[in-house]
Amino acid sequence: DWVIQSVPESDLKQYGFDLEGSQIDKIAGWKNDVLEIVEEPNLGRTMRARVDIPAGALLLSEPPLVTTVPLDSLEEVFRDRYKEAAKTLNCVGAPFVDIHAYLQAPPAIRTALLSSCCTFQLEQRQTEEDRKEVPGIQELARRAANWACANLEECREMNPDELVQAQGVFALNAHNLGELPGAAVYLIGSKLSHACVDANTVYHYQPDLQVGHHRALRAIAKGEVLTSDYMGFLSVCSTYLRQAYLHSSKLFLCRCATCCRPDLPRALP
Repeated sequence: DWVIQSVPESDLKQYGFDLEGSQIDKIAGWKNDVLEIVEEPNLGRTMRARVDIPAGALLLSEPPLVTTVPLDSLEEVFRDRYKEAAKTLNCVGAPFVDIHAYLQAPPAIRTALLSSCCTFQLEQRQTEEDRKEVPGIQELARRAANWACANLEECREMNPDELVQAQGVFALNAHNLGELPGAAVYLIGSKLSHACVDANTVYHYQPDLQVGHHRALRAIAKGEVLTSDYMGFLSVCSTYLRQAYLHSSKLFLCRCATCCRPDLPRALP
């Protein structure tokens, strides 16, 4: 019956964010009696258990910082314009959905997204030859950002780099909304690291309360890094396919315990 619950307040002042949008980042040192956000070698900013946690414990119950909706769910004036841009730029509509959600967010939420969530490293760009072959998610984000700054009134004075990084936040941190279409980005929940197959937590979204839950799948020892499986059912794929998928979609090469073990699916007929 022992349940751990942390419900971050929607008021960002709790985390040290000025509601006028100043760049104050207090999330790096966030902790409660059970969890803490820390910097770990090779993982970056992640979450660690401060106590022994029993299986089944509810670790986080958190409202999203921001959510997105599918392109077809946007108002017609936005939907048609973004679809035309996607066709012109030879990319799917996802970058424009992310840009739209970011532009609709108040300044404090934008500040929280950019200063507290993992995003693209702007210096890591594809070569011209690679871009012609198969443009990666960061190159597609660059195309969409340049288009937005040239064509959207609210972006005229913005640096395209800001919109590239905003798209990176959604691409690298977004959670599903269960059976609902769209995605959600969490201030605390986005700090869980990835592990293929044997993650120690599981995530689900509760639409009636509009909160995301992270629960312990097994007992978690004090000091252990909290992990979540970013891939869902795709985790049953071979190590090669898992690593390729994560490298293209999340921009990291997975070195979790499962990926470092002998590849069992390779032995299947």
